[in-house]
Amino acid sequence: MAEPTMRAVVMAEPGPPEVLRIEARPRPIPGPHEVRVRVAASGLNRADLLQRRGRYPAPPGVPADILGLEYSGVVDAVGERVGQWSPGDRVMGLVGGGGYAEAVVVHEDEVLPIPDVVETVDGAALPEAFLTAWDAMDLQMGLAAGETVLIHAVGSGVGTAAVQLASLTGARVLGTSRTPEKLRRATDLGLDEAIPGGGAAWAEVVMERTGGRGVDVIVDLVGG
Repeated sequence: MAEPTMRAVVMAEPGPPEVLRIEARPRPIPGPHEVRVRVAASGLNRADLLQRRGRYPAPPGVPADILGLEYSGVVDAVGERVGQWSPGDRVMGLVGGGGYAEAVVVHEDEVLPIPDVVETVDGAALPEAFLTAWDAMDLQMGLAAGETVLIHAVGSGVGTAAVQLASLTGARVLGTSRTPEKLRRATDLGLDEAIPGGGAAWAEVVMERTGGRGVDVIVDLVGG
């Protein structure tokens, strides 16, 4: 019997988008604690672009020629020891690579449920930005209600996620951007103070708008 296959977007060699092509690859089989997800969508991140250009090597243990760090889809197979997921569950998550394929295999602890209010395809746009923002503000800095956070590059993917999470936390949110339209969009998402970026003047504005106190947390998405 022929080995089951799937289609994947494969990078023949580093270069422009033209190096990508669709090929048949073996369909992955989940291990005892793994689930296989039938991919509905895969996010496009800057890391994918850098990897395609040969400037961001894939981590050990993942396909070096199949890009894709972010996925959403439906569980279609589970390992014999998986207890928290079942075929048919809508899920999303991050992988080290291989997301540009019809299926990915992921450890059961590294899968997230897609909220009922989110379409399956849209779930692929959530993990990278929101998990990065949540890790920075909640796990690393412990941002709390009543505190003030400054988000540089507030109009970026992680920046817009950070605005929403910080606002839900009950923090006062300041943000910088060089683009007025991005500041307007961020304001719609919960930004309290929009500050034009691009120079040293933003620091003076921050001190002015906080009464000389400054901020409790800074999320710097410009410097890294």
